[in-house]
Amino acid sequence: MNRTRAVRTLTLVALVALSVVGPVSGLAVANEQQETTSSPLSEMAGSGTPQDPYVITSVEELQAMSDDLGAHYALGADIDASVTETWNAGNGFDPVGGEDGAFHGSLDGNGHAISGLTIIRPQATNVGLFGITAGTVQNVSLRDVTVNGNEHIGALAGISTGSITGSSATGNLRGTGANVGGLVGANDGQIVAAYAEATVAGSEIVGGLVGTNGGPIRGSYAGGEVRATEVAGGLVGANSNAVTASYATATVSVDRMAGGLVGTNSGTIRTSYAASEIDGNVTVGGIAGTNGNSIVSQTYWDEGVAGVNDSTGDGADIGTALSTGELTGEDALSNLGGFDAANVWMPSEEYPVHQWQRPDVDPLDRWQVPTPTTAPPTPTPTPVPTPSPTPTSSGGAFAVGPGFGPVAVLLAVAALAVLAVRRP
Repeated sequence: MNRTRAVRTLTLVALVALSVVGPVSGLAVANEQQETTSSPLSEMAGSGTPQDPYVITSVEELQAMSDDLGAHYALGADIDASVTETWNAGNGFDPVGGEDGAFHGSLDGNGHAISGLTIIRPQATNVGLFGITAGTVQNVSLRDVTVNGNEHIGALAGISTGSITGSSATGNLRGTGANVGGLVGANDGQIVAAYAEATVAGSEIVGGLVGTNGGPIRGSYAGGEVRATEVAGGLVGANSNAVTASYATATVSVDRMAGGLVGTNSGTIRTSYAASEIDGNVTVGGIAGTNGNSIVSQTYWDEGVAGVNDSTGDGADIGTALSTGELTGEDALSNLGGFDAANVWMPSEEYPVHQWQRPDVDPLDRWQVPTPTTAPPTPTPTPVPTPSPTPTSSGGAFAVGPGFGPVAVLLAVAALAVLAVRRP
């Protein structure tokens, strides 16, 4: 009898121990997992609001923008991103925002540079610092980037439907598909006072600044090299919106259809010029490969540098051909009717440039650019005591642990009942 009672007592002790240890173990595992998966955002200065953006000072914090696509960010220092060439088994940086959710916050570079960013994803679409952005990006400089992908490839964004101002890129970009640009692969937003001086290559629709453009581009330019099998432009590969007060001084190499400024144009081009060398034989022009009946006004091209005889490759008579001497030097602007020398353009020893290109000029002051909407301050809620969570076996704070607590308690109660019934 004493032996039987001892066994029953030990059983009760074990069950009660399980009821206590079970939830405690589950809580410990849950807390450990939470600590190891916490976002770098929690360690960054700022709170992610327009008034108090998260401050990025490292490439790891730059990647952390993926953790909150709607937050507001600002660079607090130059970022050396060269380590990204070893990330993700050589695939490099993971683009912020994509088909599962576009970036819709803001990033202000504050004039700082991000250098050495590497993204190698040859089968991927929407490749760049941002895969897809619908937000506001300003004063961001990307230097010596290496970006490879399939289509929609750009140093700053694969696709942009937002606002990009005062931003730039240099480096090497390659796409095996369509829509490759030095700054943006496909643009349906606005781009103002931006530039790219990069080597940009793709299969089709390739541009020094933008691959395919469906949004307004103002006061921007592109240099470097542009290479494509089909459809390439010094500034834009394919344009269907408005290009204003912009220029290209690139080398464009293509098998078919190329222009010094745009590869093919179905939009408008005003007060712009091209001084791009064209290397191609089929449907090539000093301004555009094809233009149709699109509006082009007060636009010029350097026929000596272009190496082609016509402004377009489809017979459309647009723009004005000038010699290199007429388009360069202190007197160049006198030959460019419609160019605003008081507010937009200024002469240089070579071709005319934008006034915002002077180091003492802020592009945001020179151009009227919408800024992110400032949200009203969020009131601080009154702290409310939170009751301790009840352990469960199927979810909640203890879901990752053994979850034996409530089961053990029920078993203990059942055992006590059996003992009470069978006690002599």
